[in-house]
Amino acid sequence: MLIRLPDSAGLKGVLQNDEDAEARPEDVLSKEFPITLPKGLDGNPEAILAQVTLTAPDFTPPAQTKQFPRPAATAKSFPSS
Repeated sequence: MLIRLPDSAGLKGVLQNDEDAEARPEDVLSKEFPITLPKGLDGNPEAILAQVTLTAPDFTPPAQTKQFPRPAATAKSFPSS
């Protein structure tokens, strides 16, 4: 699992530059997921700690969980690839 910023090539970019990798960029599934940030007392968005869990029983490991800080100053949503 790789979580990237919207302007990053992410795993597709890594695979495009790795001729020895079995997986190819077209094998990557990328989805956006919106995050609504809580507002502070001043009305501005506050940072949060986000968590994503990916379950894929046919792969090793069969499940992965990632936690990452989501600063209030970054883009509206993170694509996940």
